[in-house]
Amino acid sequence: MEAAAQVCTRTADMPGYVDELVDHGVSHVFLEKPGAPTVEELGRMKDDCAKKGATIWMVRAAAWQ
Repeated sequence: MEAAAQVCTRTADMPGYVDELVDHGVSHVFLEKPGAPTVEELGRMKDDCAKKGATIWMVRAAAWQ
């Protein structure tokens, strides 16, 4: 099963949500910039997602008019 999720929350909370989503089978995770408090944390999230067969993407939120 493939599922996608977009995470739009406080930067400090994003790593925990990503871990939880991937552990529950989400295969595509889209993060709102900046994605994590540190570059190291972003790298860890990317590596963990890859090990579990998920992809992680950085997106920029845009307001639609």
